[in-house]
Amino acid sequence: MKLGRFIENFDQEADIILRKISAGSYKFTRYREKLISKGYGKYPRQLSIPSVRDRLVLRVLSNMLRDEFSASNIPPPHVYIKECCEAISVARENSSFLRMDIKDFYPSVLHGKLKEILEKSTFPDFATSLIMESVSNPTGAIARPEQGIPQGLSISNSLASVYLHEMDLKFGGKFFYRRYVDDILVISGSETVSGIYKEIAAHLNEFGLSPHPLGTPGKSDQSRLNDGTEYLGYVLRPGNISIRRSSLDRMFNNILKIITQIKYNKKNIDRSLFRINLKITGCLVNGGRRGWMMFFSQSDDLAQIAYLDKFVSENLRSIGIDPLANGVKRFLKSYHEIRYNIEKSKYIPNFDAVEIDEKVRIISLLTGKSVEELGSRSIEEIEREYNRVIAREVSDLEKDVVGAFS
Repeated sequence: MKLGRFIENFDQEADIILRKISAGSYKFTRYREKLISKGYGKYPRQLSIPSVRDRLVLRVLSNMLRDEFSASNIPPPHVYIKECCEAISVARENSSFLRMDIKDFYPSVLHGKLKEILEKSTFPDFATSLIMESVSNPTGAIARPEQGIPQGLSISNSLASVYLHEMDLKFGGKFFYRRYVDDILVISGSETVSGIYKEIAAHLNEFGLSPHPLGTPGKSDQSRLNDGTEYLGYVLRPGNISIRRSSLDRMFNNILKIITQIKYNKKNIDRSLFRINLKITGCLVNGGRRGWMMFFSQSDDLAQIAYLDKFVSENLRSIGIDPLANGVKRFLKSYHEIRYNIEKSKYIPNFDAVEIDEKVRIISLLTGKSVEELGSRSIEEIEREYNRVIAREVSDLEKDVVGAFS
Protein backbone atom coordinates (compact mmCIF):
# COMPACT_ATOMS: atom_id res chain seq x y z
CA MET A 1 0.00 0.00 0.00
CA LYS A 2 1.32 3.47 -0.91
CA LEU A 3 1.98 5.92 1.93
CA GLY A 4 -0.54 8.47 0.66
CA ARG A 5 -3.36 5.94 0.57
CA PHE A 6 -2.40 4.65 4.01
CA ILE A 7 -2.59 8.19 5.45
CA GLU A 8 -6.00 8.78 3.81
CA ASN A 9 -7.33 5.61 5.45
CA PHE A 10 -5.32 5.91 8.65
CA ASP A 11 -8.18 5.41 11.14
CA GLN A 12 -9.37 2.30 9.35
CA GLU A 13 -5.83 0.91 9.05
CA ALA A 14 -5.10 1.60 12.73
CA ASP A 15 -8.28 -0.25 13.73
CA ILE A 16 -7.23 -3.28 11.67
CA ILE A 17 -3.75 -3.28 13.25
CA LEU A 18 -5.10 -3.01 16.81
CA ARG A 19 -7.70 -5.70 16.22
CA LYS A 20 -5.14 -8.15 14.86
CA ILE A 21 -2.62 -7.43 17.61
CA SER A 22 -5.32 -7.93 20.27
CA ALA A 23 -6.24 -11.26 18.70
CA GLY A 24 -2.59 -12.30 18.43
CA SER A 25 -3.00 -12.73 14.67
CA TYR A 26 -0.91 -9.83 13.32
CA LYS A 27 1.51 -11.03 10.62
CA PHE A 28 4.25 -9.01 8.98
CA THR A 29 4.35 -8.81 5.21
CA ARG A 30 7.48 -10.32 3.65
CA TYR A 31 10.12 -7.57 3.69
CA ARG A 32 11.33 -6.11 0.43
CA GLU A 33 15.06 -6.66 -0.10
CA LYS A 34 17.53 -3.85 -0.79
CA LEU A 35 21.24 -4.58 -1.28
CA ILE A 36 23.88 -1.98 -0.38
CA SER A 37 27.35 -2.38 -1.86
CA LYS A 38 30.20 -2.61 0.66
CA GLY A 39 32.90 -2.32 -1.98
CA TYR A 40 34.85 -4.60 -4.28
CA GLY A 41 35.16 -8.22 -3.17
CA LYS A 42 32.65 -7.93 -0.32
CA TYR A 43 29.15 -9.31 -0.02
CA PRO A 44 26.56 -6.51 -0.11
CA ARG A 45 24.67 -5.53 3.04
CA GLN A 46 21.08 -6.73 2.93
CA LEU A 47 18.46 -4.26 4.12
CA SER A 48 14.90 -5.31 4.90
CA ILE A 49 12.25 -2.79 3.82
CA PRO A 50 8.89 -3.23 5.63
CA SER A 51 5.47 -2.29 4.29
CA VAL A 52 3.87 0.98 5.39
CA ARG A 53 1.59 -0.82 7.84
CA ASP A 54 4.48 -2.84 9.31
CA ARG A 55 6.57 0.31 9.56
CA LEU A 56 3.98 1.85 11.87
CA VAL A 57 3.91 -1.24 14.10
CA LEU A 58 7.71 -1.39 14.22
CA ARG A 59 7.92 2.31 15.14
CA VAL A 60 5.60 1.75 18.10
CA LEU A 61 7.68 -1.27 19.16
CA SER A 62 10.82 0.84 18.86
CA ASN A 63 9.34 3.45 21.21
CA MET A 64 8.34 0.72 23.65
CA LEU A 65 11.86 -0.74 23.62
CA ARG A 66 13.31 2.67 24.43
CA ASP A 67 10.91 3.10 27.33
CA GLU A 68 11.69 -0.35 28.76
CA PHE A 69 15.42 -0.76 28.07
CA SER A 70 17.86 2.07 28.75
CA ALA A 71 20.38 0.22 26.56
CA SER A 72 18.20 0.81 23.50
CA ASN A 73 18.74 4.59 23.76
CA ILE A 74 22.02 4.48 21.84
CA PRO A 75 24.18 7.62 21.98
CA PRO A 76 25.45 8.91 18.62
CA PRO A 77 28.94 7.69 17.62
CA HIS A 78 30.66 11.02 18.33
CA VAL A 79 29.76 10.61 22.03
CA TYR A 80 31.82 7.42 22.10
CA ILE A 81 34.75 9.22 20.46
CA LYS A 82 34.61 11.99 23.06
CA GLU A 83 34.72 9.39 25.84
CA CYS A 84 37.65 7.64 24.13
CA CYS A 85 39.55 10.92 23.96
CA GLU A 86 39.03 11.47 27.69
CA ALA A 87 40.22 7.92 28.45
CA ILE A 88 43.33 8.33 26.29
CA SER A 89 44.28 11.54 28.12
CA VAL A 90 44.45 9.75 31.49
CA ALA A 91 45.70 6.32 30.36
CA ARG A 92 49.01 4.94 31.61
CA GLU A 93 52.00 5.29 29.30
CA ASN A 94 52.35 1.54 28.71
CA SER A 95 48.69 1.12 27.74
CA SER A 96 47.46 -0.36 24.49
CA PHE A 97 44.35 -0.22 22.36
CA LEU A 98 42.44 -3.44 21.74
CA ARG A 99 40.08 -3.18 18.84
CA MET A 100 37.61 -6.00 18.18
CA ASP A 101 35.13 -6.42 15.35
CA ILE A 102 32.26 -8.91 15.60
CA LYS A 103 31.79 -11.10 12.51
CA ASP A 104 28.36 -10.90 10.87
CA PHE A 105 26.80 -9.38 13.97
CA TYR A 106 23.18 -8.85 12.91
CA PRO A 107 22.77 -12.15 10.99
CA SER A 108 24.23 -14.15 13.93
CA VAL A 109 21.92 -13.05 16.77
CA LEU A 110 20.25 -16.10 18.34
CA HIS A 111 16.47 -15.78 18.45
CA GLY A 112 16.22 -17.94 21.55
CA LYS A 113 18.67 -15.74 23.47
CA LEU A 114 16.94 -12.56 22.31
CA LYS A 115 13.55 -13.86 23.40
CA GLU A 116 14.99 -14.89 26.78
CA ILE A 117 16.34 -11.37 27.34
CA LEU A 118 13.01 -9.75 26.46
CA GLU A 119 11.04 -12.18 28.65
CA LYS A 120 13.27 -11.53 31.69
CA SER A 121 12.12 -7.90 31.69
CA THR A 122 8.69 -6.35 32.28
CA PHE A 123 8.28 -5.91 28.53
CA PRO A 124 4.68 -6.87 27.55
CA ASP A 125 4.25 -10.39 26.22
CA PHE A 126 2.36 -9.22 23.12
CA ALA A 127 5.24 -6.86 22.23
CA THR A 128 7.81 -9.66 22.69
CA SER A 129 5.73 -11.89 20.40
CA LEU A 130 5.53 -9.15 17.75
CA ILE A 131 9.28 -8.54 17.92
CA MET A 132 10.07 -12.23 17.56
CA GLU A 133 7.67 -12.39 14.62
CA SER A 134 9.35 -9.36 13.04
CA VAL A 135 12.90 -10.77 13.28
CA SER A 136 11.72 -14.13 11.91
CA ASN A 137 9.92 -12.55 8.96
CA PRO A 138 11.59 -13.38 5.61
CA THR A 139 13.19 -10.80 3.32
CA GLY A 140 12.89 -11.02 -0.46
CA ALA A 141 13.07 -14.56 -1.79
CA ILE A 142 14.99 -15.83 1.25
CA ALA A 143 13.27 -18.40 3.48
CA ARG A 144 12.11 -17.60 7.01
CA PRO A 145 15.33 -17.08 9.03
CA GLU A 146 16.03 -19.09 12.18
CA GLN A 147 18.47 -16.52 13.56
CA GLY A 148 19.56 -12.93 13.03
CA ILE A 149 18.07 -9.44 13.20
CA PRO A 150 17.05 -7.94 9.83
CA GLN A 151 18.92 -4.72 9.12
CA GLY A 152 16.94 -1.65 8.14
CA LEU A 153 14.07 -1.95 10.63
CA SER A 154 13.47 0.82 13.16
CA ILE A 155 13.98 -1.74 15.96
CA SER A 156 17.20 -3.29 14.59
CA ASN A 157 19.77 -1.15 16.41
CA SER A 158 17.80 -1.15 19.66
CA LEU A 159 17.51 -4.95 19.68
CA ALA A 160 21.21 -5.34 18.91
CA SER A 161 22.08 -3.07 21.84
CA VAL A 162 19.71 -4.85 24.22
CA TYR A 163 21.16 -8.19 23.12
CA LEU A 164 24.68 -7.32 24.31
CA HIS A 165 23.81 -4.99 27.19
CA GLU A 166 24.78 -7.60 29.79
CA MET A 167 28.24 -7.84 28.22
CA ASP A 168 28.60 -4.06 28.13
CA LEU A 169 27.83 -3.83 31.85
CA LYS A 170 30.19 -6.68 32.69
CA PHE A 171 33.25 -5.32 30.90
CA GLY A 172 32.48 -1.62 31.24
CA GLY A 173 33.08 -1.91 34.97
CA LYS A 174 36.47 -3.66 34.66
CA PHE A 175 38.44 -1.46 32.24
CA PHE A 176 37.80 1.20 29.60
CA TYR A 177 35.47 -0.53 27.18
CA ARG A 178 33.16 0.90 24.54
CA ARG A 179 31.04 -0.92 21.97
CA TYR A 180 29.22 0.70 19.08
CA VAL A 181 27.17 -2.01 17.33
CA ASP A 182 29.87 -4.51 16.26
CA ASP A 183 32.95 -2.35 16.95
CA ILE A 184 34.57 -2.75 20.37
CA LEU A 185 37.42 -0.63 21.73
CA VAL A 186 39.34 -1.33 24.93
CA ILE A 187 42.15 0.68 26.53
CA SER A 188 44.17 -1.31 29.03
CA GLY A 189 47.69 -2.29 30.09
CA SER A 190 49.58 -3.87 27.18
CA GLU A 191 50.22 -7.03 29.16
CA THR A 192 46.49 -7.64 29.71
CA VAL A 193 45.23 -7.25 26.13
CA SER A 194 45.49 -10.90 25.09
CA GLY A 195 43.58 -12.05 28.17
CA ILE A 196 40.89 -9.39 27.70
CA TYR A 197 40.42 -10.45 24.09
CA LYS A 198 39.87 -14.07 25.15
CA GLU A 199 37.45 -13.05 27.91
CA ILE A 200 35.31 -10.89 25.61
CA ALA A 201 35.43 -13.53 22.84
CA ALA A 202 34.21 -16.21 25.28
CA HIS A 203 31.24 -14.04 26.27
CA LEU A 204 30.39 -13.34 22.63
CA ASN A 205 30.52 -17.08 21.87
CA GLU A 206 27.82 -17.69 24.50
CA PHE A 207 25.55 -15.41 22.45
CA GLY A 208 26.34 -17.06 19.11
CA LEU A 209 28.79 -14.33 18.12
CA SER A 210 32.49 -14.41 17.22
CA PRO A 211 35.07 -11.65 16.88
CA HIS A 212 37.65 -11.65 14.11
CA PRO A 213 40.86 -13.35 15.31
CA LEU A 214 43.30 -11.09 17.14
CA GLY A 215 45.85 -9.85 14.63
CA THR A 216 43.37 -9.37 11.77
CA PRO A 217 44.34 -5.95 10.31
CA GLY A 218 41.51 -3.43 10.38
CA LYS A 219 39.27 -5.80 12.32
CA SER A 220 40.68 -7.16 15.58
CA ASP A 221 44.13 -5.92 16.54
CA GLN A 222 46.31 -4.52 19.31
CA SER A 223 48.38 -1.33 19.10
CA ARG A 224 50.39 0.78 21.51
CA LEU A 225 48.74 3.98 22.66
CA ASN A 226 51.30 6.19 20.91
CA ASP A 227 50.88 4.25 17.65
CA GLY A 228 47.18 5.02 17.64
CA THR A 229 44.20 3.09 16.33
CA GLU A 230 41.25 3.59 14.00
CA TYR A 231 37.78 3.65 15.54
CA LEU A 232 34.45 4.79 14.09
CA GLY A 233 36.08 6.71 11.25
CA TYR A 234 38.70 8.45 13.44
CA VAL A 235 42.38 7.88 14.11
CA LEU A 236 42.93 8.10 17.88
CA ARG A 237 46.29 9.00 19.39
CA PRO A 238 47.33 10.80 22.58
CA GLY A 239 47.13 14.53 21.83
CA ASN A 240 45.85 14.05 18.28
CA ILE A 241 42.41 12.99 17.10
CA SER A 242 42.10 13.04 13.33
CA ILE A 243 39.77 11.81 10.61
CA ARG A 244 40.59 8.49 8.98
CA ARG A 245 41.90 8.91 5.43
CA SER A 246 39.17 6.73 3.90
CA SER A 247 36.52 8.81 5.70
CA LEU A 248 37.99 11.98 4.19
CA ASP A 249 38.18 10.40 0.74
CA ARG A 250 34.51 9.48 0.93
CA MET A 251 33.57 13.12 1.57
CA PHE A 252 35.86 14.29 -1.27
CA ASN A 253 34.02 11.87 -3.60
CA ASN A 254 30.57 12.92 -2.37
CA ILE A 255 31.33 16.60 -2.96
CA LEU A 256 32.90 15.88 -6.34
CA LYS A 257 29.78 14.00 -7.50
CA ILE A 258 27.64 17.09 -6.92
CA ILE A 259 30.18 19.41 -8.59
CA THR A 260 30.25 17.08 -11.61
CA GLN A 261 26.44 17.26 -11.77
CA ILE A 262 26.70 21.06 -11.83
CA LYS A 263 29.30 20.88 -14.61
CA TYR A 264 26.98 18.95 -16.91
CA ASN A 265 23.64 20.41 -15.80
CA LYS A 266 23.61 24.17 -15.35
CA LYS A 267 19.82 24.26 -14.82
CA ASN A 268 19.91 23.10 -11.21
CA ILE A 269 22.92 24.98 -9.85
CA ASP A 270 21.06 26.45 -6.85
CA ARG A 271 19.72 23.03 -5.88
CA SER A 272 23.18 21.48 -6.14
CA LEU A 273 24.79 24.28 -4.13
CA PHE A 274 22.12 23.81 -1.44
CA ARG A 275 23.14 20.15 -1.20
CA ILE A 276 26.85 20.98 -1.09
CA ASN A 277 26.20 23.44 1.74
CA LEU A 278 24.17 20.82 3.61
CA LYS A 279 26.99 18.29 3.29
CA ILE A 280 29.42 20.90 4.62
CA THR A 281 27.40 22.13 7.59
CA GLY A 282 25.09 19.27 8.48
CA CYS A 283 21.87 20.38 10.15
CA LEU A 284 19.61 20.32 13.17
CA VAL A 285 16.39 18.39 12.60
CA ASN A 286 13.87 16.54 14.76
CA GLY A 287 15.74 17.74 17.83
CA GLY A 288 19.01 16.10 16.80
CA ARG A 289 22.25 16.77 14.94
CA ARG A 290 22.78 15.25 11.49
CA GLY A 291 25.67 15.28 9.07
CA TRP A 292 29.30 14.43 8.40
CA MET A 293 30.81 17.49 10.09
CA MET A 294 28.57 17.00 13.12
CA PHE A 295 30.04 13.53 13.48
CA PHE A 296 33.66 14.53 12.89
CA SER A 297 33.55 17.61 15.14
CA GLN A 298 35.62 15.67 17.71
CA SER A 299 38.68 15.91 15.44
CA ASP A 300 41.39 18.37 16.43
CA ASP A 301 43.25 18.13 13.10
CA LEU A 302 42.20 21.46 11.59
CA ALA A 303 44.60 21.06 8.65
CA GLN A 304 42.47 18.18 7.34
CA ILE A 305 39.31 20.24 7.60
CA ALA A 306 40.90 23.27 5.96
CA TYR A 307 42.03 21.06 3.07
CA LEU A 308 38.41 20.07 2.46
CA ASP A 309 37.55 23.77 2.04
CA LYS A 310 40.41 24.19 -0.41
CA PHE A 311 39.19 21.16 -2.36
CA VAL A 312 35.63 22.52 -2.62
CA SER A 313 36.81 26.00 -3.61
CA GLU A 314 39.26 24.82 -6.28
CA ASN A 315 36.81 22.39 -7.88
CA LEU A 316 33.97 24.91 -8.00
CA ARG A 317 36.24 27.56 -9.51
CA SER A 318 37.36 25.01 -12.14
CA ILE A 319 33.77 24.94 -13.49
CA GLY A 320 33.32 28.72 -13.30
CA ILE A 321 31.58 29.09 -9.94
CA ASP A 322 32.89 31.57 -7.37
CA PRO A 323 32.27 29.97 -3.93
CA LEU A 324 32.20 33.32 -2.11
CA ALA A 325 29.81 35.02 -4.53
CA ASN A 326 27.49 31.99 -4.47
CA GLY A 327 27.34 31.65 -0.69
CA VAL A 328 29.13 28.29 -0.49
CA LYS A 329 29.78 27.46 3.14
CA ARG A 330 33.01 26.24 4.70
CA PHE A 331 33.90 23.13 6.68
CA LEU A 332 36.20 25.04 9.03
CA LYS A 333 33.55 27.64 9.88
CA SER A 334 31.00 24.81 10.39
CA TYR A 335 33.44 23.01 12.69
CA HIS A 336 33.79 26.06 14.94
CA GLU A 337 30.05 26.71 14.97
CA ILE A 338 29.32 23.08 15.90
CA ARG A 339 31.98 23.03 18.62
CA TYR A 340 31.38 26.42 20.21
CA ASN A 341 28.11 27.99 19.06
CA ILE A 342 25.68 25.27 17.98
CA GLU A 343 22.71 26.46 20.07
CA LYS A 344 22.81 30.04 18.72
CA SER A 345 24.29 29.43 15.27
CA LYS A 346 22.67 30.98 12.23
CA TYR A 347 25.27 29.29 10.02
CA ILE A 348 24.06 25.73 10.64
CA PRO A 349 20.53 25.20 9.27
CA ASN A 350 17.91 24.29 11.83
CA PHE A 351 15.08 22.66 9.88
CA ASP A 352 12.92 22.55 13.01
CA ALA A 353 12.77 26.35 13.16
CA VAL A 354 11.79 27.35 9.62
CA GLU A 355 8.91 29.73 8.79
CA ILE A 356 6.30 28.68 6.25
CA ASP A 357 7.60 31.03 3.50
CA GLU A 358 11.09 29.55 3.84
CA LYS A 359 9.61 26.05 3.73
CA VAL A 360 7.94 26.91 0.44
CA ARG A 361 11.26 28.22 -0.92
CA ILE A 362 13.12 25.05 0.12
CA ILE A 363 10.45 22.80 -1.40
CA SER A 364 10.58 24.80 -4.63
CA LEU A 365 14.37 24.62 -4.71
CA LEU A 366 14.56 20.86 -4.11
CA THR A 367 11.59 19.73 -6.21
CA GLY A 368 11.47 22.26 -9.04
CA LYS A 369 7.85 23.14 -8.25
CA SER A 370 7.06 26.83 -8.60
CA VAL A 371 6.43 29.04 -5.57
CA GLU A 372 3.12 30.05 -7.17
CA GLU A 373 1.97 26.43 -7.43
CA LEU A 374 2.98 25.71 -3.85
CA GLY A 375 1.31 28.90 -2.66
CA SER A 376 -2.10 27.50 -3.59
CA ARG A 377 -1.70 24.56 -1.21
CA SER A 378 -2.87 24.34 2.38
CA ILE A 379 -0.43 24.73 5.27
CA GLU A 380 -0.90 21.03 6.09
CA GLU A 381 0.09 20.05 2.53
CA ILE A 382 3.12 22.35 2.66
CA GLU A 383 4.20 20.87 6.00
CA ARG A 384 3.85 17.34 4.67
CA GLU A 385 5.83 18.09 1.51
CA TYR A 386 8.50 19.95 3.49
CA ASN A 387 8.93 17.04 5.91
CA ARG A 388 9.22 14.64 2.98
CA VAL A 389 11.92 16.56 1.10
CA ILE A 390 13.92 17.29 4.27
CA ALA A 391 13.71 13.62 5.28
CA ARG A 392 15.17 12.70 1.90
CA GLU A 393 18.06 15.15 2.22
CA VAL A 394 18.77 14.09 5.82
CA SER A 395 18.75 10.44 4.75
CA ASP A 396 21.52 11.31 2.30
CA LEU A 397 23.50 12.95 5.12
CA GLU A 398 23.10 9.82 7.23
CA LYS A 399 24.58 7.73 4.41
CA ASP A 400 27.64 10.00 4.49
CA VAL A 401 28.09 9.36 8.20
CA VAL A 402 27.47 5.61 8.14
CA GLY A 403 29.79 5.22 5.17
CA ALA A 404 32.49 7.18 6.96
CA PHE A 405 32.89 4.71 9.83
CA SER A 406 31.63 1.42 8.38
